[in-house]
Amino acid sequence: MLSAMESKLKKFMFGIFAALFGINANAQIEPADWTVDPTETTIGVHLISDYGNGQTLLSKEISNKIIATEINKLDWVSNFYQFVVVSEPGVSMEVGGSLNGIDGLSAMYRNRHNRIDAVINEAPETVLQMQNILEDFILGNDLWQKNMILILKHTEKALNKRLQSDLRPLSPFVQRAAQKVTVASGS
Repeated sequence: MLSAMESKLKKFMFGIFAALFGINANAQIEPADWTVDPTETTIGVHLISDYGNGQTLLSKEISNKIIATEINKLDWVSNFYQFVVVSEPGVSMEVGGSLNGIDGLSAMYRNRHNRIDAVINEAPETVLQMQNILEDFILGNDLWQKNMILILKHTEKALNKRLQSDLRPLSPFVQRAAQKVTVASGS
C-alpha cells in the first residue's frame, strides 16, 4: 500500500506525463482526497523530500524572504525535492526535481476547487528560476501563468459544455487555454 506521499508523487509524475503525452490524467489514477493532505490544505511553504517519503511544513507564513531562504538551503544536486507554496487550501504552486543530471526540474500549479492542473511550458534549469516562479505566484499577478500549460481534468465534452455555460465564469487564463484546446481538437 502506498503512503500518502508516494501516492502524491505518483499522481504528480503521472500529471506531468499526461501533459507531455496527451493522455487523460484521470484514466489510471483514482481521485485523491486532497482535503486530508496537509501539503494541499495548510497555507504555507512545504517541503516534500526523498521522492515523496518526507514531508515538512517549513513555514505557515509565505514571503519572498522565506521562499528564498528555504529553497536555497537545499542540496538540489544530491537530492530530489518538491517545494510547495499553498496560498489557500487546494491552491498551490509546486516546483521540484533535482539538478542531479537525471531528473531535471519542473513547476506545477494546482487549483483543486476548479479541477485545474498546469505544468510549466519550459522547465526551469536553476534554483533561482524556481524561486522566481514561486515569487511571481505569491505576488498574485498573472506573470507565472504565461509560462504554464494547462491540463484540464475534464473530458473534451465537459470542457466544451463548461465553455458554453454561464454558471460560473472561468478566469481569463483558463478561458484562453481552454479555447486553444477546443481549437486544437477541432471542436
